[in-house]
Amino acid sequence: MDYTKDYDETEPLSIERYAQKLIGKTFAEICIEDNMEMITMVKETLDYAETYENKKRKGGLGELIEERFFHYKSNNDSRPDFYKAGVELKVTPYKINKNGSLAAKERLIITMIDYFKIIGEEFEQSHLWQKARLILLVYYLYQQEIEDRLNYRIGYAKLFTPPEADIQIIKHDFKVIVEKIKAGKAHELSEGDTMYLGAAPKAATSQNRRKQPFSDEPAKPRAFSFKSSYMTYVLNNYIATGKDTYESIIKSDAVESFEDYVVNKINAYRDYSVRDLCGEFQVEYEKKPKNLEAILAYRILGIKGNHAEEFVKANIVVKAIRIEKNNTIKESMSFPTFRFKELVKEKWVV
Repeated sequence: MDYTKDYDETEPLSIERYAQKLIGKTFAEICIEDNMEMITMVKETLDYAETYENKKRKGGLGELIEERFFHYKSNNDSRPDFYKAGVELKVTPYKINKNGSLAAKERLIITMIDYFKIIGEEFEQSHLWQKARLILLVYYLYQQEIEDRLNYRIGYAKLFTPPEADIQIIKHDFKVIVEKIKAGKAHELSEGDTMYLGAAPKAATSQNRRKQPFSDEPAKPRAFSFKSSYMTYVLNNYIATGKDTYESIIKSDAVESFEDYVVNKINAYRDYSVRDLCGEFQVEYEKKPKNLEAILAYRILGIKGNHAEEFVKANIVVKAIRIEKNNTIKESMSFPTFRFKELVKEKWVV
């Protein structure tokens, strides 16, 4: 039986329409439905689902969608999954916070970084962009109380292309990563270097290392990924409908570096007092809200509210530090309250 008749593998919208049949189903239900219709399949044994359920296999649920729903054999082909349509399939979890808001559970791995090949690639022709320019995002709801991950339910299935404003920042992130590799510092790569696109650690064990050009120092294997903060924004503003949007700091595509743009905007008001800035941006100085300095920072950047689109996507928090005339710091910087039991379970990566 030719399963591809259910969708046109050369047409992105046809693939998306077919994928939307996944919405509301668990992975177990997909297996059950496929078993009822199956005539010839990659492997027709009852333990097939158990293989996908293995939590140590990070790509197991994605492979299930490939083989049991789209009916093509999972492989290591470097091209996008639906290469005739230029569509990459990504299956990724989201969660519902206690306040009812949606959040990506983790970063989205795009493709491994080849330290030797990447130094000769331009962004537009890179393997990364080949994989990331058009993604079929299948979001499933992660629930901690569900032990068998085959019982996770799919909530969304939608095509996604990064908008032009995001591409400019992703291109700059790509450049930052590549320049560090060219400088022989692949072993110093950190997700903190960039905004939306990260160089995420990707190895079976923390001891794994690989060679890099321009240095004898071995480096951790890493993969290009969209950070979890960016994927949360994508989920709420491009995938799920009816969500709030935020103001953008960048109003033009002609900006080379987001960081330089922000710093230059702030520096233009160097030596202004808080009272001067309040007068400049029509903020009531006498009321002195607790976050007055942060509000002024947003106003300098052209943001009328208290949220900037780029900051939300990159999980950047605005913090204002008061410096005395003798160049000493007046007070400590506070961070969110933490819970001890949750803190000991966290894993910190660089």
